[in-house]
Amino acid sequence: MTSAEVAVDVVRFNNWLIANYASLPQERLPGPREHAYLLIDSILKTRQAEGRTTPTEFERFALGTLVNWATF
Repeated sequence: MTSAEVAVDVVRFNNWLIANYASLPQERLPGPREHAYLLIDSILKTRQAEGRTTPTEFERFALGTLVNWATF
């Protein structure tokens, strides 16, 4: 995923989780959790590929948000 695709997906995914998380049955939680991990992986791989050691403001926000969702 490109940085732009990841940014769009993070925002869409976060908004979807805010709207739907409370109504998701337990057996459906692994899917969103895996998607959160996919996005985390994409952010970290992009940063590594660009040779950066410090995350951008958006990456900090996205990683924090995604880790929180993934640990529910």
